[in-house]
Amino acid sequence: MRNNLIGWGPKSFRVLNGWFQDKRFHKVVKEAWLNQNVVGWGVYVLKEKLKGIKEVLKIWNMKVFGVLQRRK
Repeated sequence: MRNNLIGWGPKSFRVLNGWFQDKRFHKVVKEAWLNQNVVGWGVYVLKEKLKGIKEVLKIWNMKVFGVLQRRK
């Protein structure tokens, strides 16, 4: 069986090093975490909150850094 046929689940959570140098990063993550109301058992809540933060960071990244591939 070829590897590309295996369903490995959602893409991993990626973080760009440049985000940590931006003074707004910590606030964006904190607000994204606190603004989510997820109910359930611990691991489920963690998974859903990380998924929510991922979406917020994708949008924030585009606004702040733009498409990095085009800038190269």
